Amino acid sequence: MPVFGKAVLAAACLAAIGIFSPSGFSEAGSVVRAAEASSEAERAGLRPERRSGCEEDLALIKEELDRLSQEMHHLRRDVARLREEVSQPGLEEAMAGVGFIFGLFGVAFFLRARGSGRTGPGT
Repeated sequence: MPVFGKAVLAAACLAAIGIFSPSGFSEAGSVVRAAEASSEAERAGLRPERRSGCEEDLALIKEELDRLSQEMHHLRRDVARLREEVSQPGLEEAMAGVGFIFGLFGVAFFLRARGSGRTGPGT
C-alpha cells in the first residue's frame, strides 16, 4: 500500500476510535475515552481485527513521528552551527580590512606629499 494510503487509513482509524479529529489531535482525556470505547467495542464483538490494524498503524505513525523529531533536532543543531560560522569574520573580511588600512595610508601619504610641495619623485 502506498505511503499516502497508509496515512489515510491511519487517520481513518484514529478518527474511528476518537483520537484524531480534522483539526488535530485532541487532549489526553479523549485518548483515555477512546481506549475505553475501543475496549467496549471489543467486548461487543465489533471487528477486533480492524482495531489491531489501527493500533499497528498508530504504532507506525508514532515511530515515524519519533524519527522525524530526531531529524528535526539534528537539523536545528546544524542550522545553529551554520549561523555561528556565518557570524564570525572570515579570511575575506580580514583581507578587506587590511586593504582598507593600506588605502588610508596611501591617501595620507598622497596628501602629505601634495602639501609639502613636491611635484614628483626625487624632488
